Amino acid sequence: MKKKILLVEENKALSFLIETVLEKNYQTVSVADSNFAMQQLMPGGHFDLVIISIDEVTSANFQLLHHLSTSSLLKKMPIVVLSNAQNIILQQDCEAIGIAAFMRKPFDPQLFAQRIDELTFVKPTTQITRKKINVFNLNFYL
Repeated sequence: MKKKILLVEENKALSFLIETVLEKNYQTVSVADSNFAMQQLMPGGHFDLVIISIDEVTSANFQLLHHLSTSSLLKKMPIVVLSNAQNIILQQDCEAIGIAAFMRKPFDPQLFAQRIDELTFVKPTTQITRKKINVFNLNFYL
């Protein structure tokens, strides 16, 4: 079963790009703002990761980030913040809240997908690894 990601991004083109990049390993639910995000996160809405676009500390999405970090039910969920802002204070405020990653827009889609894989512990499907295991002198490959 694919891991589930909540994407909070108002830019439809960027949402489409992120969904396309992640569709191989993840089920992505995209919403345009924090109000719709809260509806998705209501009891019963389980997500393995949240990606939130935040461009200023006074935005509703920053308030959503703060809520996620203080909620007893949701605070263990990794959060990735995407931002256009070149404001180092915004990044510091987000990191102080306890996010898993802060990424500036525009970003390299491959590096973005790799970082999401690292945060959700998904092995990239493009890389095939084999491990030889000897059990009772029989060779098995995983």
